[in-house]
Amino acid sequence: MKIHRTVTIITAFLLLVSFSFHRQMPDLPKIWTTERINSLFLPLADSTTKVSMPTEDYYYKQRERVIYKSYPMYMPGREPKGYFDWLRKQEPEIVFNAETIKTEADYLNAGEIVYDAATGFKPIDSLFLSNTSFWKKHWEQMGVKTDPKGIIPQLSVVVKKKGEILLGILSCGNCHSKVMPDGEVLKGGQGDFPFDQDNAAGFLYDSEIRKTPDSIVVKDIAFLNRMLFAAPWIKHPAHAAIEQMNLKEYMAASYSVPEGVITRHGSLLNAYPTAIPDLFNIKDRKYLDHTGLVKNRDIYDLMLYATLNQESDFLVGFNDFYAVKPGADPAKGKVSRFTDLQLLTLAKFIYTLRPPENPNKASEALAQQGKKIFAEEGCDICHSPPHYSSNKLIPVTGFKPPAAHFALYDIDTIAVDTDPGLSLYTRRATGYYKVPSLIGVWNRTALQHSGYITSLEELFNKARLRDDYTPKGFKPTNVKTMAVKGHEFGLDLTATDKAALIAFLRSL
Repeated sequence: MKIHRTVTIITAFLLLVSFSFHRQMPDLPKIWTTERINSLFLPLADSTTKVSMPTEDYYYKQRERVIYKSYPMYMPGREPKGYFDWLRKQEPEIVFNAETIKTEADYLNAGEIVYDAATGFKPIDSLFLSNTSFWKKHWEQMGVKTDPKGIIPQLSVVVKKKGEILLGILSCGNCHSKVMPDGEVLKGGQGDFPFDQDNAAGFLYDSEIRKTPDSIVVKDIAFLNRMLFAAPWIKHPAHAAIEQMNLKEYMAASYSVPEGVITRHGSLLNAYPTAIPDLFNIKDRKYLDHTGLVKNRDIYDLMLYATLNQESDFLVGFNDFYAVKPGADPAKGKVSRFTDLQLLTLAKFIYTLRPPENPNKASEALAQQGKKIFAEEGCDICHSPPHYSSNKLIPVTGFKPPAAHFALYDIDTIAVDTDPGLSLYTRRATGYYKVPSLIGVWNRTALQHSGYITSLEELFNKARLRDDYTPKGFKPTNVKTMAVKGHEFGLDLTATDKAALIAFLRSL
């Protein structure tokens, strides 16, 4: 009788704990539904291209990611003595556990774990460890930055199995973390890790260190280019060029990408990369992507955008083209996914990101004069306060919006005339660019959608409109000079007025 009463009490306690836990869990509907995913995107500029999404059933049958504890990756030579031997002795530890997430603080802590979680891995094996000088040389040459302890914040070391250590890459923070001048790591900033160059160095490592035959390296480059950039329905010389690149050509194209810019999936190598946006105040933005490809109606849209950027959009079909062909068994496919709870914690964490304190100390009088010029020049029409963006879409040169779009989307027909390539000749081509926010522009080294410009002074330099101009930001390897056209506002101001306007913009 006593045993029965004890069991009853324990059972009642467990039920109470379970009930209490589930009461604290969010009412989290499935984010990947037919209705929501099909209403998320703007249509492509080429209306004849049929876009198809993975079904809800397929999406949820994919492998869910398990997030293991990660450790710092140091610039070679700056790690503690015996560091990698010590790592091999560590037990694998799962650090994202749904049952521990109960308070809002728990959500944010878990979201930061997801933000930093690698989704790609490379073995740190004996060959890697005997050739750390290769990585030290190339990481230093490409300008990889570290914190004061020598840690590369965008990379990590992950232990999934005792005795084996992996280099962790492809996290959210890989692209959206910036090392500030004092060594502080700014999460959510315009990232400064040289992603393209690092990718190219990986192929060079295969060639020089692993002794992979050139024919295999070329094949691997072609496979990667197809997966990331191919768009067979678009006819453009740059698309033809990526189909057959040797290592030297690929290295040159990758090393042409400057700080703050990335040739992300869906853009176009050596033609139309993207300036990395910061993630601050993202809740206030109506569209995501430079081309406004994805609507941002609520936190669930941000969750979908995150899962798309972390592999799911490889399964999107364009006519009969897929970056990764969906397999018969999603659980055994190449693509995995975050859970909906992992995505919710990530989105909540991103919502908390704020820009750092602005260090620019221009005189109040100069900034106020610049603010007056900002209004007189009509800058506030597109870059209206308080977000310093109208949150609207601007049609690019060469694209005429269908009449129906004006009732569906926030469109402004002001002619800006910047290079239309990213929005006409890539998988992300909508025919529009969104109006970016100017808040935090002082902390960006890549301006305009493809990062052609590196500073406000360069933006307001009229010389950039000439064909003999050499941009300080991105330019393809097959050109020596090129005009950076469009956005001609403020180019005819006097030097004094430009200085005042720039002082105001840097104060935002």
